[in-house]
Amino acid sequence: MGLMGNTGNSKSTPPHLHFGVYTRGGAVDPLPFIDPLVLPIPHINSDIRKLNATLRSLNKPVEVADNQHFINPELLKQNTIVRVLAAMDNYYRIALPDGKIRYVANKSLVETKPLTSRKITASSQSLLDSPNVNAGVKASLAIGKTVNVIGNFEGFQLVSTTDGKVGWIPLK
Repeated sequence: MGLMGNTGNSKSTPPHLHFGVYTRGGAVDPLPFIDPLVLPIPHINSDIRKLNATLRSLNKPVEVADNQHFINPELLKQNTIVRVLAAMDNYYRIALPDGKIRYVANKSLVETKPLTSRKITASSQSLLDSPNVNAGVKASLAIGKTVNVIGNFEGFQLVSTTDGKVGWIPLK
């Protein structure tokens, strides 16, 4: 299979053997060849650049489930804000703003570009750090100020201000 030794950058180590499997696509983890109980890493069709990104559901309700097999799926309202935690096959594992973990098809999420703008009408509207009336206040928004609406979650809108602040405000 190979020769043991301590050449190259291993001169200061005891003799050993490096075992690797190489294909046209490059190196492959050799562990599944040695231990048949270790399954190969599944193929990921989802965009892994979106890991830890804040995204939004489509402009229509989309199915989400609390397991990756989509047993008993539920509907997520349109334009709901989520954070991508992991990618697998054609799905993402997501966190909702309330902390619930769900699975959703990767095609059901889009980037968080502004949906519309909204003028602040209540005096001293608070910009909150989560969609909860008891959340910490990030800033106060003056009457007449315009914000961009990025998405929604349970009676709140995620908005961005012209000076780059992002937070939640209650729906009108």
